[in-house]
Amino acid sequence: MRREKSFIVSRLTSYVLCVRQMQNKKLIVFDVDGVIFKSLFILRLSRSIGFFSYLRTIFLCFLFDIGKISIERLLGETYKTFKGVPLEKAWLVYKKMALIRNAQDAVSNIRSRGHEVALISSGVPDFLIHDLSKRLDANYGFGIEAGVNNANLTGDVGGPLSHPTGKITLLEGLLAKININWSNVIVVADDRNNLEIMDRAGVGIGVNADYPVRRKSKYLIDSGDLNEILNFIDIEDKPTYTTIVSILTRDKALSWRHEILRKLVHAFSAMIPLGITVAFIPVIPVVFVLLTGTLVYTVSEIMRLNGIAFPVIFNITEACIRSSEKKRFLYAPVALLLGAVLSLLIFPIHVASAVILIEAFADTVATLVGKAFGKHRIPYNVNKSIEGSCGALIVGFLCAYTFLPFIPALVAGITASLIESLPLKNIVDDNLTIPIGTGMTLMVIGYG
Repeated sequence: MRREKSFIVSRLTSYVLCVRQMQNKKLIVFDVDGVIFKSLFILRLSRSIGFFSYLRTIFLCFLFDIGKISIERLLGETYKTFKGVPLEKAWLVYKKMALIRNAQDAVSNIRSRGHEVALISSGVPDFLIHDLSKRLDANYGFGIEAGVNNANLTGDVGGPLSHPTGKITLLEGLLAKININWSNVIVVADDRNNLEIMDRAGVGIGVNADYPVRRKSKYLIDSGDLNEILNFIDIEDKPTYTTIVSILTRDKALSWRHEILRKLVHAFSAMIPLGITVAFIPVIPVVFVLLTGTLVYTVSEIMRLNGIAFPVIFNITEACIRSSEKKRFLYAPVALLLGAVLSLLIFPIHVASAVILIEAFADTVATLVGKAFGKHRIPYNVNKSIEGSCGALIVGFLCAYTFLPFIPALVAGITASLIESLPLKNIVDDNLTIPIGTGMTLMVIGYG
């Protein structure tokens, strides 16, 4: 009897899970170039033809990216240069295309959750996309209709995906066929050719996305690992209590890791006063290096917001950035560098050294102490804690006392902790306000 009850409960549980899975069934739509493939097929094929063909295709892609030409013109102009290219060469280029990490695992895991997967490309011929969908075990694969004659490309291109509204037309037909509505569609994309289907879809996910797609996406994947998509699908797919706990635990661990790493980078600015006072490096070369670093970082951020990784700096930014900051320009490092530059230009060396050292460590300690021990909120800024501000005061005093007498150092510590506690986050970065405000206070009290 007990065995029969156990069997019935097991069957009912399986039935409920199947019904729930069917209710939550989604269509995950992947763009191919830049999402499944790490690069663009048309660029790789152009490069195999010749250097000038490659440069021309790069220029056309650039014009498309900035909105100067349509997808129809981009494909028409590019595929004209492919006239006479043997299919064998196209297949060879396709087989050498590197896939994003864990592409096959991600598709397999999505399908194991009861969802369907479609690969859609407005740049890769349909016969290659059909092969790719089989390789990855996707449900559907759609590409452009490239003309073929005598085992050579003719240079002609057609089909719905060669037109600006082609993806919407194709997906509407597919959704009607499989009985899924737009609210249960998740679009995974990287460029503006997917903005219209992202508008209609329930969820958009950007993968190394350019700025328009990044702004429209609910989630972002910049790590180069497609398995990250599974976390987002779990969140959207009415997760169980266990799933929620797992996600929150992982996010908390990532949050701590990001905070520690970004504060280590923050603390690196302590090398500035040490270099000036210990190594006796002149101020002007230091200012020049800091301004150069600001320019390079700015370029890196612009590239990051358009799905391009600047060597080294991108990896550091990616390791430190909070999830809420992925869609916008991260100003904190610029403020950190400019705070140091202005301090060096405005204040005497000993004051500048003191406030830069405070800038390096006081805010760092305030954040870490606040996250670990903060229980008492500051009345005028509930996002900050009294414990964190006390930590900033103590560390600010110790940093200032390295270069200043006791009383000015104490004033500097108090000033820095007060500025750090103010609700100015949406107005100006405290990497700028702490050193400048503290330095100005020291000048006002006559220590300068």
